[in-house]
Amino acid sequence: MFTCVRYRNTSIIVGLFAILLGVGGCATKQATTSQSTEAEPQTTSQKTPIAAELAVPPMSEVIELFIQHPHTVFQLATQSHSMYVGGELTAQFDEQKEQLNIVADDESLTCQYSRAGNLTPPHADAKKKAIKIHHKKCETLVKTLYNALNE
Repeated sequence: MFTCVRYRNTSIIVGLFAILLGVGGCATKQATTSQSTEAEPQTTSQKTPIAAELAVPPMSEVIELFIQHPHTVFQLATQSHSMYVGGELTAQFDEQKEQLNIVADDESLTCQYSRAGNLTPPHADAKKKAIKIHHKKCETLVKTLYNALNE
């Protein structure tokens, strides 16, 4: 006598139905196990790569999205667009200087980008290591701004 138990997506009723039809319940269980193990790698390969999520978008694209975004506020007196991303940063694009300023909410970091996407160093006599650290921190602010613009 065969005893069929629930295995992954196979129910007890399907196993009993297979026994009544004369098909071995164990054969049905083995077929479902091979099908389910073949499906598992497909779901893991469909995950997005981490490197794609970490890529920094081009600054020209970020600036264009920023200027055209409905949540940015255009200030006529200063000819600038500004946006506050709650608890994270404040961004401002000055039309006259063609410069994007991103300031961390705790004011510990200020990043200035030209319209071409060039990052201004933190100060004139900064060393290469300090510039790299500043650049990486600014990249995180740009990613945060870009994500806020795409929501």
